Amino acid sequence: MRKIWVWGLSGLWLMLLFVPAFPLLALGIFSLRFRLNVSRLYAKAWARGTLFVAGVKVVYEGREHLGKLPAIYAFNHTNSLDFFVNACFAPKNCLVFGKAELARAPFLGWVWYWGGHPLIRRDVPGSWQKLLDWVAELLATGEYCTMVAPEGTRSKHGKLLPFKKGPFHFARQSGAPMIPLLITGGTEIFKRGTLYPGTVRVRLLEPIPTTHWSEGTIDEHVAEVRAIYLRHLPEAGPDELPQRSVTHSREHVESDPEQASPADGPRA
Repeated sequence: MRKIWVWGLSGLWLMLLFVPAFPLLALGIFSLRFRLNVSRLYAKAWARGTLFVAGVKVVYEGREHLGKLPAIYAFNHTNSLDFFVNACFAPKNCLVFGKAELARAPFLGWVWYWGGHPLIRRDVPGSWQKLLDWVAELLATGEYCTMVAPEGTRSKHGKLLPFKKGPFHFARQSGAPMIPLLITGGTEIFKRGTLYPGTVRVRLLEPIPTTHWSEGTIDEHVAEVRAIYLRHLPEAGPDELPQRSVTHSREHVESDPEQASPADGPRA
């Protein structure tokens, strides 16, 4: 009953918010930043409303690191609750990756597509790399930010998974600092598709410069950044892999979209 109540109100709120969002997106057809921020505010209003109805409170630490441009916010990916949490604080000019199938989802998917966010088509070889290059170029202008999930997929047990190299190559390419974003408490609150009352804590750490990174030192940076997360989060999960298995060659990354995918964004 709780599941029906929460998601029913959430869906209604999603539809109501679409009424003012659609004409604004149409008005900003020639401005990517305008459309990005309309979609950001749409997602933020929906996420906050949904969490309020579910009785979920989000507490933030390190707000002084929020809103800096350019930036790559790297979050640990626990479950679908991460989307709502990230949407609550997403800074301006934020590009959020997602699957191309999302564009077919009513309301949220439409707003994401018209908002200009990068939607990856995994069935088209090379399309993901073009999107990564495009977002990296935007970040290099110093006027945008984005979010990535270094684990590349959701953790089923709430503990940190091995990091993939794709997001680190992306960070090196863009030159934008990487800001670790640590999310805790979500595993206990979101279970089997139901949101329960509770508190989620989000902690933003000091930005990590990437301008000195090189192709040959990516393995070291993967290990260094992951060590930072392990100091603040639960230990590695039971499906942890040896470090040498986590860091594949650049050629393998380029041939495997799953390896290079920077984030597991909103789903359809």
